[in-house]
Amino acid sequence: MIGRLAAALLASLLALFLPGPAGAQSIHMDIEVRFDPQSGEVALVELLQVSGEAVATFRLPPELSLKSMKIDGPGSRLSREDGVWTLRFEGAIDHRMALVFGGVLAAPGESGGGAVSGPVSGPEGSYLPSFGGWYPDFGDDPFTYTLAIDVPEGQRAVAPGRLVGETVEEGRYRVRFEADWPAEDMTVMAGPYMIDEKPHGDIILRSYFHPEIADLSAPYLDASAGYLDRYEALIGDYPYPAFSVVSSPLPVGLGFAGIAYMGKRVLRLPFIRGRSLGHEVLHNWWGNGVFVDYEGGNWAEGLTTFMADYAYAEDAGDNGGDDLSRAMRLRWLTDFAALPAQSDAPVRAFAGRVRGASQVTGYDKAAMLFVMLRDEIGAGVFNDGIRRFWRDNRFKRADWGDLREAFEAASGRGLKPFFSQWLDRTGAPKLRIKSVKAASTDTGYRVGFTLIQEAPAYSLSVPVVVETEAGPREFRVPLDDRIERYSLDLEARPTALEIDPDARLFRRLDPGEVPLVLRHVMLAPKITLTVASDDPAMTAAAETLVDRLVEGEVEKVARFSALLFDRPLVIVGSGLKLGRALAAAELPARPESPDGKFAGRGELRVWTTRSPRGFPVIVIEAESPEALEAVTRRLPHYGAKSYLLFDAGELVTSGIWPPGANPLRVELP
Repeated sequence: MIGRLAAALLASLLALFLPGPAGAQSIHMDIEVRFDPQSGEVALVELLQVSGEAVATFRLPPELSLKSMKIDGPGSRLSREDGVWTLRFEGAIDHRMALVFGGVLAAPGESGGGAVSGPVSGPEGSYLPSFGGWYPDFGDDPFTYTLAIDVPEGQRAVAPGRLVGETVEEGRYRVRFEADWPAEDMTVMAGPYMIDEKPHGDIILRSYFHPEIADLSAPYLDASAGYLDRYEALIGDYPYPAFSVVSSPLPVGLGFAGIAYMGKRVLRLPFIRGRSLGHEVLHNWWGNGVFVDYEGGNWAEGLTTFMADYAYAEDAGDNGGDDLSRAMRLRWLTDFAALPAQSDAPVRAFAGRVRGASQVTGYDKAAMLFVMLRDEIGAGVFNDGIRRFWRDNRFKRADWGDLREAFEAASGRGLKPFFSQWLDRTGAPKLRIKSVKAASTDTGYRVGFTLIQEAPAYSLSVPVVVETEAGPREFRVPLDDRIERYSLDLEARPTALEIDPDARLFRRLDPGEVPLVLRHVMLAPKITLTVASDDPAMTAAAETLVDRLVEGEVEKVARFSALLFDRPLVIVGSGLKLGRALAAAELPARPESPDGKFAGRGELRVWTTRSPRGFPVIVIEAESPEALEAVTRRLPHYGAKSYLLFDAGELVTSGIWPPGANPLRVELP
């Protein structure tokens, strides 16, 4: 199979090659992939056509090996050192090289295969990830490509690019895609898919769904059309000829050029179509339409979070989305309050999400930057800046500096100090209020107050709300130094003053404002685990769950006293033994939630509390090892919650403990 395929491509090498303009660099790859999902065998033939000088590298996954190669003409060579292959194309001439790879891949879910570990192939699906080392990486140099995929007749395949042909003959399905725009990467997906198609203007919408979820096709295609219309209106034309939603046997949610690849088990969940799908659609503009210059920081995740997840919260809920969007901003600030100082990093240093700590920086804090920027320059000017950024950087690499320049051009203002303080500094401003006084004047009333922030000072536009007998009055006051005194004139008698009540500033919350949530323990650099059970199966299940739940080092202890309790703690157990462990740590028994639902029946309860010395604690009350196993994969996704109740592996209720008194609110006599 490999030999015949290689021979056919090599024979057509000269006919397919179109030389580029003299002196201009261009890179084109013509790749053919053939899967045999039953055996896991895969064969790849890659024809490289390079005009001018270029360097590429790749590290083949262990399942693949180089079967043969052919270089046509001088100036091209291939070498290997420490497992890394390097391709060099030297001289201002046209280069041609053919590479043939093959191997046997693990099936999805088997040891050695997974969403991020490398390529997989099996009856339920095949996946060659963009980072999988199965094609040469030309670094910062974009390329064009054609990609042909060959699978058994009962399978279908898809890849980013324009669909230029598909056939079913001789028991095989063959499909070909091409990308004539500058591309940074490639990926291939295949599976036992049912294909549904819907034209949407000039864009072809498709779903590639496993048969058991094929009934979801119509609502997903309709939702995709809505998201495309939304972002074309906000940003500019969609950059690709098609958009496809592809179900995956892997637990992933990934966006590629013109494709959303999402785990089939979660596609039935309402929030996937209502939020996650839109996030991946938007990545066709941010990340796949304007490429990220990682040396200057990954701006794409923060901007996508702001224009997708956060924007949907603004669209929904009471008061035009005010309640939901405020809750999201408070969640971001709460997560930041749970971030250990040693895990904090500047936003500009964020390259991609590794674990929860990086999400707090690269997603939450970066998204809040855009909330504050829009408040600063106005929604209309902000939207002009977004459209300008897209127009100027489409299919180019861009960094935070390019974003700043777009907003500066739209607003006519210099924004370097604003961006610098939020991108290059760790931490966040912490505000205090003092000397709040109200007095009557000849024309009404005047309230005075002092704001204090820690050094070095941020330059802030601080929201202030004064409640009066005639209703609330909203103000913005500048805070550029450590200490500033303000006076506000009012027509009606003031009754209370509050600083930033809607959490529109990225700031370090006072402990009184911070609800205790799971993430306070999940992000800790070191935690203590105790399992209140004599059952080895319960202990093993608890250790597996906690290893997945927390990011720091875990020290397991059998017994401890409150006096030795000097770090965040996780206690797992049930019944009398759990009660004794809580008593030894001087912790209260199971609390009740504000809505009274936490007392209901269930197989597993999770709640947060604090030790007498102030350390955060997670208590997990489980009836059986199976109850722990049922939530092991899911629990890390609930880091923003204070308590959860599960029954038969399903979430029954969850919530957040109410925060304490707010020191930034002062009642006036």
